[in-house]
Amino acid sequence: EKATGGVQRITTAGNEGYVTVFRSAEKLGVMKTDLFGNPLWVKYLTNCASEIFAFSVDQSTGEVYVAGSFDKSGINNDWMEVVKLDVQGNIATSQSIARKIRPVEVVIHNSPKRISVVGIDEHGTNHNLSITTITPNGNLVFSKWFDMIVYEGLSAVERDNGELLVVSSNIGGYDLIRINPANGNILGSPQMHFMNVADFGIFDILAYELSSSNKGFL
Repeated sequence: EKATGGVQRITTAGNEGYVTVFRSAEKLGVMKTDLFGNPLWVKYLTNCASEIFAFSVDQSTGEVYVAGSFDKSGINNDWMEVVKLDVQGNIATSQSIARKIRPVEVVIHNSPKRISVVGIDEHGTNHNLSITTITPNGNLVFSKWFDMIVYEGLSAVERDNGELLVVSSNIGGYDLIRINPANGNILGSPQMHFMNVADFGIFDILAYELSSSNKGFL
């Protein structure tokens, strides 16, 4: 389960509807509607005062996870905030990461339940891949950046075995890595690099399994 923005359908029994995240003045707003588009609640997140955000819905509970970058008042530094909203729109948990991270994807792992924010670490001159994983209770599992420069596109998905599959655009092609969501360690070879790819834009990736001996991605 993941999202990059827009509107998401909630299919949780008893909590069906739609959720969207938007910017309003100096705040991020989260709105849930019923299936006919009638607003049920709106919550404003003052800590995530940024146009840069990503969110995802936990379809097993109807809860919403929002990751946004913001300026920490008085510190002159960019932070990332990961917020969980319950089905009534109340803030259930909030976790701050003291790094300049631009969130791109929020991926929800189901076994065990974990929430991974895949983004771009913008400290220094390079823009490197960043992954932050928390528990449903808002506890930090890890927050890491990788020596893997992201130029334009970035996308991620959970495989059916629980691994996090990440692909990003690089000079002349794409990089792909597999991440263990329990500790952030790279699985297998450090990374795969595909050269001579003309289109640098990554719209989405889909992990699929053809058979027990034939796995791949699209």
